[in-house]
Amino acid sequence: MIKSFSKSSIVSKHRFSSIQKTVFDIEGYGMFEIMAVAAFIGTFVSGIWDLRTTEIPDGIPTLMAFFGVFGWLMYSANSLVPLIYSAVFGTALLIAGWLMYRLGQWGGGDAKLFAAVAYMLPIWQNRIFAIDFVANLFIVGAVYIMIYALAAGIKNPNTFRLYKKDLAKNKKTVAAMLIVALGLCFSMLYVSKRAGIELLLPAMLFGLVLFWRYGVVVEQHVFRKRIASSELRQGDVMLESKKWDGIAESEISFIRREKKYVTIKDGVRFGPVFSIAFIITLFYGNLLFSAIL
Repeated sequence: MIKSFSKSSIVSKHRFSSIQKTVFDIEGYGMFEIMAVAAFIGTFVSGIWDLRTTEIPDGIPTLMAFFGVFGWLMYSANSLVPLIYSAVFGTALLIAGWLMYRLGQWGGGDAKLFAAVAYMLPIWQNRIFAIDFVANLFIVGAVYIMIYALAAGIKNPNTFRLYKKDLAKNKKTVAAMLIVALGLCFSMLYVSKRAGIELLLPAMLFGLVLFWRYGVVVEQHVFRKRIASSELRQGDVMLESKKWDGIAESEISFIRREKKYVTIKDGVRFGPVFSIAFIITLFYGNLLFSAIL
């Protein structure tokens, strides 16, 4: 009986290993490549969905996270490292994303997608993919937000007139930041004795101040809209909402009874940034480290 049980166990173990090899070695592609392709598809679809509907459905990042954890669990017979990194970095990004959501900076879908990428692909080619992805996400995100805000402003003919008025109203703040930027320029010239990349920092600082005021104008005059309550639709975010939660279908009838007009707010549809940052991280690594080194 003992010999029979042992033989059966060996056969079962062999079959399980065969299943793993079949699942995670499809036509020469290993587990990491499969996860990379699946994660890109998930982030890409989420980005398109966000652009079209202003929200990322919870089902996509949830499915991605489940696929990642389950996949690395099945792969654990080969190595536990991906599973451990998936659990650690995925959960860490889930907490960070939740904080961004609670602070009203991201929608719930963005926060979950942020973590789902780490659950699916925590490491790639002997480097911690999750850390590189986070760095690239915020670099790409900053550029994307600037382009998105500029495009939104161009579509509204009154934006730049309002921007000029805002600069005039806040001219003391802008002038103070210009003086600080010029001070940094002269200090760096004195220290380095040459004009080079050192001058980019002060220029960027002053540029950020100008864009900050532009962003305020866009947020207050372009991303906010007063509409009749009869025009409300599911997913619209009320101005008074502290978090980026769209209203549910069941809430619309109540709001329409209580208010004739409401103010809703829009924002930068951040979803596409995830797939862009993912591809950059996959092929080029950490842009921040590359710039420094």
